[in-house]
Amino acid sequence: MTQLLLFRALLLAALAVPSQQNMQSTSDIYSIEFFDSTLSINNLGGLGPEDSDLDIMLYTGMGDVDGQPLALRLRNLTTYEGKTGSNGIIDAFGQVNVVAGSDVLLEVCMVHEETQELFPLEAFCFTFFDLDQGANGGTVETVSMFQDEFSEYFLHDEDTEIAVEVDEEAGETIFSATTSGNKNDNPSDPMDLSPEQLARCVTFVFEDTACFRTRLAVGSNSQQPPNVGRNFLFAGISQLMFNIPFSPPPPPPQPPSPPPPPVPPPPQSPPPPSPPP
Repeated sequence: MTQLLLFRALLLAALAVPSQQNMQSTSDIYSIEFFDSTLSINNLGGLGPEDSDLDIMLYTGMGDVDGQPLALRLRNLTTYEGKTGSNGIIDAFGQVNVVAGSDVLLEVCMVHEETQELFPLEAFCFTFFDLDQGANGGTVETVSMFQDEFSEYFLHDEDTEIAVEVDEEAGETIFSATTSGNKNDNPSDPMDLSPEQLARCVTFVFEDTACFRTRLAVGSNSQQPPNVGRNFLFAGISQLMFNIPFSPPPPPPQPPSPPPPPVPPPPQSPPPPSPPP
């Protein structure tokens, strides 16, 4: 199996935080990885930037299960507005841009890479990273999940910067950013997150399904320039589920030390006196 990593009894290893719900199964949990994937179709909502007969985003090279190649498909179920040139793969993450003042309901599915038929998995993880907001506090990023579609979720315990609320009428759990951020604090590896990056992500576990729905929204602010978009980063498993310490970048190399000063030669002893005649 490549790329799609197999984690057995994952819940027993989830040391970082307690889960928010109690998942009774300790089934094999698969993790979606983007390190070697390809965005084969980039036409979410029919908005491009690439031409395609399908109004979707399709990530191929997502690994295989029992020899069957998998892909990840994103399809909008409501009107989508976004800067589609920003959609794609960033480092080890997928990315979707949403314009401020709008929201979109997405269907996210694991499919067979060649036939695009749904490919249910026993269990898999999906994480949203870098949930933050604009400097003026207006463009708040929000992720909503349907309560009957995920088994549990993980946050960075009391250090999380994500606010959680439940809309019982809609059957959704809503995860909202509370702090400002920009591209300079974005993660580059889902398994190597700083404390700040851990505080801005949420991981979900799904069981016995190929698909789930998520609503991505970005708030608006009168002080914000028009048509500003914000990027939603996502991947599979994350450091959030394990007690893995952050690896800070190494310090810059120090300049070489100057050579030591030359050692002066030892003083010359005077010649011995001549013997008397």
